[in-house]
Amino acid sequence: MMNKHIYEFAKQAGIQHRFEPSNEIWGFDDNLEKFAELIINQCIVLIDERKDIAIEDMWHVDEAMSCAVFDIRDYFELEVNNEQTN
Repeated sequence: MMNKHIYEFAKQAGIQHRFEPSNEIWGFDDNLEKFAELIINQCIVLIDERKDIAIEDMWHVDEAMSCAVFDIRDYFELEVNNEQTN
């Protein structure tokens, strides 16, 4: 079973369901979940790298988290509006 958050993001992105007549199951391709896992793993790597820098340089938590957000946006070349982050 696909993670409910991945499922919801897929719906929001307009990714279509598929139907397997042999199993009579509606769902998404298994590759979608793998795709989402790769994105999540990369976000974790970016956050972890930023955490190490923040600890070494004794940053405040808000500085480290803000930089991690920018790191993720830069890596994925995203422009996120405030409505999406609330």
